[in-house]
Amino acid sequence: MAVSLQELQNYSMFGGVSDAAIEFILEHVRLVEFASDEVIFRSGDNGDEICFILDGEVSIRLDGVELAALQKGEQFGEMHLIDVMPRSANVIGTRAGRLLILTNKDLLKLRQFDHEAFVLLLMNCSRDISRRLRIMSQKYAKLAVNPTDG
Repeated sequence: MAVSLQELQNYSMFGGVSDAAIEFILEHVRLVEFASDEVIFRSGDNGDEICFILDGEVSIRLDGVELAALQKGEQFGEMHLIDVMPRSANVIGTRAGRLLILTNKDLLKLRQFDHEAFVLLLMNCSRDISRRLRIMSQKYAKLAVNPTDG
C-alpha cells in the first residue's frame, strides 16, 4: 500500500497503539486521492469513515466559513465514531493529496483483533475532538466579545 507503520504512528489517534494493531489496521484501510477544489464530504452526508491526510491539504467549511485547515499528519471524520450522525461540515481539498480511509466496519474488526488497541484509538479520538472543541470554544468566546473580529 506504500504507507508504513511509522507514518501512521505520527497521527495522534494512533498514539500508544501497538505495532501489531497498526499493522492490522494497515491491512484494512484504503488509499484515496483527491484533487484541489474537490468536495470530499458534504455537510449532511452519511458516512462511516475517518480520513488520515497523507499529503495535501483540506479545508473544513460550514456555511462558507472555514472552521479548520488540515494537512499531512491530521485526520477528519472522527466525530462519526462518537455520535454516528451525518457529516457536520463540508470537507474540500485545497491542495491535491492522498487520504488513508478507515471505516467503522474496519474498527470493529480491530475490536475483535485487539480490544485494548480499539479502546485506546477511541480514547485518542475523543482527545482529538476535545482539543478541537476547546479551540472552537476559544474562537467563539472571542467572537462573542468582539463580533467584528470574525
